[in-house]
Amino acid sequence: MNSYLVGAPGFGLAAHERKAAKSLFDDGRLAIVQGVGYPNPDKSHFRSMRIWQTASMDDDAHNSYGWLGQALDRAAAGHDSGDSAAIYVGEDQTPVALWGRRSSATALSRVEDLTLQRDSGQSKPSAGESNDLHKFVTRQVLSAYAAAEQFHRHELAANHDAATKYPDSALAGRLELIARLLKSGSRSRVYYTAQGGYDTHASQLQTHANLLRELSSSLKAFLDDLKAAKLDDRVLVMTFSEFGRRIEENDSQGTDHGTAGPVLLAGPRVNPGLHGDTPVLAGLNGADLKSSIDFREVYATVLDKWLGLPAPESLAKFKELAIVRG
Repeated sequence: MNSYLVGAPGFGLAAHERKAAKSLFDDGRLAIVQGVGYPNPDKSHFRSMRIWQTASMDDDAHNSYGWLGQALDRAAAGHDSGDSAAIYVGEDQTPVALWGRRSSATALSRVEDLTLQRDSGQSKPSAGESNDLHKFVTRQVLSAYAAAEQFHRHELAANHDAATKYPDSALAGRLELIARLLKSGSRSRVYYTAQGGYDTHASQLQTHANLLRELSSSLKAFLDDLKAAKLDDRVLVMTFSEFGRRIEENDSQGTDHGTAGPVLLAGPRVNPGLHGDTPVLAGLNGADLKSSIDFREVYATVLDKWLGLPAPESLAKFKELAIVRG
């Protein structure tokens, strides 16, 4: 039985409008890993995101393959089924984390993207060409066809179970689409989406509260939907952000780029509660919180204990955490 990882980068954590998340916490479906970061943190959005997405501090690796893509590559060796190993739901290009040499990722922003039009008599491309670039492009196209055919074979658009009501938000809509894909029998192992807006250099209080309300309610609706479909025990949700925020408020009633932050893990098979040391204001690194857990420890744990995938070399030396039950 396959297990699935749903990732949602770009989040923060505070005490505003957290009723839905608190319900998941009390129900044993939410784990909070505190003080997550990496040594000598970089506060550049671009470089820090590439570090998180490749699990590498090496700049030369930042335009190569992602941590999930590399793990999915190893699983795909000798087993090229044509199915997408990962699906990204969003408006932007496929995240670096999903880039792989052999594995493929499908990107879509709405359910209509799974309707592929072909001229009569037009066939799918052949995977037999020897050119590496042609192989890559062909694999991506074949994966897109496979995802579309799988989706429509189950007549999901007509038979979608709308028993769970999702909030009216962009994140909720993306998570609802992922739930529909899972209920369709999709064979992809990783599903990835994003929630932006947390770069709150100004007027943070209300903005942060609204974003956390959206995250909290969307996450609970997603897990409740999968629970009703008897699929939730096969799904783990993990959130991350490229860095945390500074403790001190700036002159614009916001906060600037920080270091350590929380990672959330949600689902019925997490080890619920708080993990790691709670950051303390008496032990700041300048104006920043000190991290106590390297994010690569979280990654190594998720790959081994949840997905059962071999870790890339960049993660091999990191210890695993007691945050999920495999």
